[in-house]
Amino acid sequence: MAVSSIEHGQVYRFNCLADNKFLDLHMKTTDHGNKLIVWDGNTSNAQRFRAEIVDDGFRLLSQCRGKGEPLRVITEQADGKGLVIYADHNTDSNHVWHLETHEGGDQGTYVLIINNGSGKALANQGYKNQVRCINPDFNDVHQQWRIHVAEHDQPGHMD
Repeated sequence: MAVSSIEHGQVYRFNCLADNKFLDLHMKTTDHGNKLIVWDGNTSNAQRFRAEIVDDGFRLLSQCRGKGEPLRVITEQADGKGLVIYADHNTDSNHVWHLETHEGGDQGTYVLIINNGSGKALANQGYKNQVRCINPDFNDVHQQWRIHVAEHDQPGHMD
């Protein structure tokens, strides 16, 4: 999924197969033409990021943490199988998260979340909001999610 093809109103939903958790990525366009991605789902709280388009993806500034740390997210097509997001949190230990798509047969397309770091639980390492959005289970760094794209806008998530 090329960056240029990500449009206002698209919703990317990730369903965790293990425990029915979900994470939505909502693409919004502001009056100034900037992209806004809302990380949402049955997590502790919704997350909002202002997105700046760069050549190879997005550079996001976290709105929820209040410090403006950049969160780099690169989106691309993975062999025609779906969306891939590489997220570099650029925080204390520079943990890098990869979401890789895998074919799931009759069960659809999956993304596998892999932590490049030590693999330890991250709850107490200063990542709270951002990691909770991506990986709701701090103690499991390998989770499979099913993804689908909804083409309709859901403005209620912006409230």
